[in-house]
Amino acid sequence: MIAAGIGIADLTVEYSGSQKVLDGIDLTIDAGAFVAVLGPSGCGKSTLLNTIAGFVRPTGGHVYFNGAVVSGPSRERGVVFQRDVLFPWASVGANIAFALRAAKVPRAQRKMRIDTLLKAVGLPTEITSRRPHELSGGMRQRVGIARALANNPQVLLMDEPFGALDALTRTQMQDLVIDLWEQTGTTIIFITHDVDEAIRIASAVVVMGVGGSIAGIIENPLPRPRPADRVAEFDGYAPLRRQLHDLLRSDQHLEEATGEHT
Repeated sequence: MIAAGIGIADLTVEYSGSQKVLDGIDLTIDAGAFVAVLGPSGCGKSTLLNTIAGFVRPTGGHVYFNGAVVSGPSRERGVVFQRDVLFPWASVGANIAFALRAAKVPRAQRKMRIDTLLKAVGLPTEITSRRPHELSGGMRQRVGIARALANNPQVLLMDEPFGALDALTRTQMQDLVIDLWEQTGTTIIFITHDVDEAIRIASAVVVMGVGGSIAGIIENPLPRPRPADRVAEFDGYAPLRRQLHDLLRSDQHLEEATGEHT
């Protein structure tokens, strides 16, 4: 995979009859970066991701992908949603094959490619014939990631993909995404409302603020690997966590003072 950078210039999104969801955002995400976008529900995180994906058209400003303006969805930007969006009537293999057909992978190569993708996300190839309802939540999300990777994307956009999983499965899925990033160098933008998740996985954290603005961008100084059971013991962990919480709290206080809500 070839990583790609994202440029965001004066980005504004306003839905009909409502206030601005995103307001004048400027942001640069370098090729190969692993960036977490952190913030409470309703602050515009998912709208930002959907605009980068090309699902939402900006009211003002632009999103740039490899220097070109984003005007719609593209297979170079893969998306993993909060809930898996697998076709419930189709097998695991058929779900992944759908993406491979879209990527124009020849039929003769699809079986091998499906097996490779399943192995990449830590799943046995024996589940190819299973339907989504026969899988656990974590397994379904792994299949969703495999399907997103089927297009060989340059950017992987992840919208709170582990929020519905139990704590142990969530940690395992974090490990999976970190491993994929380290192996492929794909640019990853990961939406979360969990400070500890952002600290564990990302190289930099963008904190979303009141009215769809950016409250701050913090580089993550913690070394890798960051084992789930030991990361809280790292030097620098507590100050970083405090800094992120302070950004979130200060922005909430501003919202209460101005009467603005997102």
